[in-house]
Formats: sequence, C-alpha cells, structure tokens
Amino acid sequence: MQGDNFLDLAEQRRVRRGFRRWVPHIETNYEMVSRKIEGQVVPGREERAYDNVHIFVQEGLSTCKSVFSRTLLLVHGFQSDAERGQYCILLYTFGGKDSLLHLKKTIPVYSRPNVVALGDFLARVSGMKPPNMALIPGFGKAGKNDLKIFFCAGRTVFMAEAAQKRYRGAFRQRSLWIFPECDTVGWEFGTLTPAAIPNE
Repeated sequence: MQGDNFLDLAEQRRVRRGFRRWVPHIETNYEMVSRKIEGQVVPGREERAYDNVHIFVQEGLSTCKSVFSRTLLLVHGFQSDAERGQYCILLYTFGGKDSLLHLKKTIPVYSRPNVVALGDFLARVSGMKPPNMALIPGFGKAGKNDLKIFFCAGRTVFMAEAAQKRYRGAFRQRSLWIFPECDTVGWEFGTLTPAAIPNE
C-alpha cells in the first residue's frame, strides 16, 4: 500500500490490523508483577504478541528518522497492548558495498523505549551515502514468531537465495516492508517476496 499519510491515525490503524492478523501465540517463561493484585507475581503464560522485533534498515536512509521513530512507537504500542512484558528490539543495517548484514544494537525492552533516540540512531547508522542495491543477505537471529520490519529505499528488493528459502509461511507473513519514497511512504505487510540472487 502507498500513500503520504503513513504516519496519520488511519494509516496506523491499517498497519496495526496487519500486526493483529499475523500475531503468534507465544509462551512466556518469565514471572511478572500482576496488574490486578498489588504485590502478586504471576508465572509465565501464553500471550498473543511477537517474541522480539527485528528492524532491518537499508544504508542511505539518514533522512528517515521520523518514519523510524513513528514505526517504533507503533510497534511498542502493539506489544504493550498485548501485555508483552519483556522483549528485545534488534537493529540491523544492510545494502552496503560488502553485501553483508550488520547487527548494530540489541535493546531489551521492559517499558516504553525512547523511540526518538532510536530513530536518531537508525538514521545515523544508515548513513548519508546514496543507497546501493537493496540485497537482504539474511535475517540475523530472527525467527518465525518475531516481527521483522524492513526499511528500503525503493520497491526493487532482492534476497540471497539461502535467505529466501527461510522467507516463507509465517516468517514472510510477519514481515512489514516500508518504502520511504520521496514525499510518500509505501508499505506491504506479509505479501512481498523479493527476487532471489544466488549466493556467491
């Protein structure tokens, strides 16, 4: 879907519907303080939330920090509404001349993250050089119950052949693709299948 209103409330509701449609059932293995009875600790339980959140940013998107921040706020709002007590945000960059995936930061989340600071961080590590080919070499530590978010300069996206073999079923359905295109922002949730490039 494309439009310059990605950040308004109507567009956010559409993205949240995508979150709800594909959200997994996960088992938690940690104890947390009850929200209903003061001082009571409740054991792990089943939640409808994403295990962790993996964010992949193409190099060359340094001007997109507001889109990064608003997306992070939207994701955390969903995880919080689902009462996901603990999860991690993992930040990667891709699309450099070395064609590798780089893990830049892992942030354990226990309360609301500083999304403005994270947006600034993503813009900074993405860098100001013009984007190279958008090649997804892999997915790092991401699993099928994680939410994957890809920020790409355009809709021409490729995947290494080995990565595409993993990118199917629930793994693909739980992937949000965001394309900051000039003054508009396009997105697709769970439907995009990039073309494969043979591994060297």
